[in-house]
Amino acid sequence: VAQSMIAQSATYQLTSPTNIVTEGDQLCINLITTGVAQGTTVSWYITGLDSADIVTGLVSGEFIVTNNQSQYCMDIVNDQLIEGTETLTFSLANGADSLQVTVLDGPIQGCTDPTALNYDPSATVDDGTCTYHSNNTGKR
Repeated sequence: VAQSMIAQSATYQLTSPTNIVTEGDQLCINLITTGVAQGTTVSWYITGLDSADIVTGLVSGEFIVTNNQSQYCMDIVNDQLIEGTETLTFSLANGADSLQVTVLDGPIQGCTDPTALNYDPSATVDDGTCTYHSNNTGKR
């Protein structure tokens, strides 16, 4: 009795626990595969952010498939700038899949008191550095 062999075609799927991160957060990307040999390297690249936006500076690299999966985690830099919403696209170089993640501006530290000499209107978190005019003239 002849048994037929059905070849399993390789599949690649990118997933992430979240599709929205804030600058300063860690983002992990998972690769799930079927029909891909153990130890296979799968190249990836990032667009939408540049190397200065990622702590390691890496905008490309490789997954190594182990038990049909792999993971890459990166820390997004909180650059203390108001850039608005950015979109990071994480893509497999073989074109098999891509994943988009929204990157929101992180907290900007500075003096948030408008009556202070060093008030920073772009600051979203008070860092305790506010300075004020001294009303002490030495007179009683």
